[in-house]
Amino acid sequence: MSKDGLIKRARRNIFYKILSESTRFLPALLFIYIARKLGDEDFGKLSFAYSFTGICIIVADFGLNTILIRNVSRQKELTREYVGNIFVLKIVLSLISVSGIGLFVLFTDYPTEIITVVMVFGGVMFFKALVDFFCAVFNAYERMDSEAFLKGTNNILLFLSGTVILILGFGLFGISNIFLIIYLITSMIGYYMVYKSIAKIRPFF
Repeated sequence: MSKDGLIKRARRNIFYKILSESTRFLPALLFIYIARKLGDEDFGKLSFAYSFTGICIIVADFGLNTILIRNVSRQKELTREYVGNIFVLKIVLSLISVSGIGLFVLFTDYPTEIITVVMVFGGVMFFKALVDFFCAVFNAYERMDSEAFLKGTNNILLFLSGTVILILGFGLFGISNIFLIIYLITSMIGYYMVYKSIAKIRPFF
């Protein structure tokens, strides 16, 4: 590729990267609104569940996204092998971490309401780990437009649907389920985008 072509591609990717990151303020605004609508007690429960299950992302990643981006960006012929195998590993690690979190809260003295919210957010973090994986695939192929679309779609849908649910008065369980549904939808969109435009996702152990 010519120097002008590289510069043009770099500018394009930077633009979409900025566009992708610019939508991150929407979930932040949603959390502010959640705090206002739920009150201290219920917002505390949601914050605990979100933070506690965030451990799932750390365990499920295990550096796999970085390995995928580094190796696939250099050797595109490794795409099918890396994407397929890491996708399976992500699912296994996510299930293990979510199961561990579930067992931990079940054998503690937490109220049933907190246990339920934690389990719901365990599912949220499972699908979030998959969304992050699909974004890593797009990064490896320098498809920042696809990453921006996926992240932007997730953030916009989460903000709009979460706001509506809170206005309608569904409360803690309503907003928790919205997080789960939106991340499920986004992970399905991400899977479809990777499958159709980059590689068919299947293990190659």
